[in-house]
Amino acid sequence: IGPAGTVTPLHFDFHENVLCQLIGTKLVLLCEGGIGEGEREALYPCEGVANASRVDAENPDLGAFPLFEGVVRRVCVLSAGQALFIPKGVWHYARSLSPSASVSFWFNNQ
Repeated sequence: IGPAGTVTPLHFDFHENVLCQLIGTKLVLLCEGGIGEGEREALYPCEGVANASRVDAENPDLGAFPLFEGVVRRVCVLSAGQALFIPKGVWHYARSLSPSASVSFWFNNQ
């Protein structure tokens, strides 16, 4: 639950995730890659927090993070009543476009 402009920085989850938008709209950027050897470095993981990135996925500083230029970002806008499946390990970023409420359901697919 939050106001427009609330940001969840670029990160990945350790479990499968279904992100459900209850109220409002949310922009979600999904990054291709980052799972394989050599791909993670283009997402500049934080030291000590391996599943979080130092890059602002929406407005990256390519001078500071030049490898991020090669990262393909897919855009999804979730509206109230919609859900998005985000596989574990997929790097993603979110920003509320309006006052909104979302719920994530994490689970192991084993």
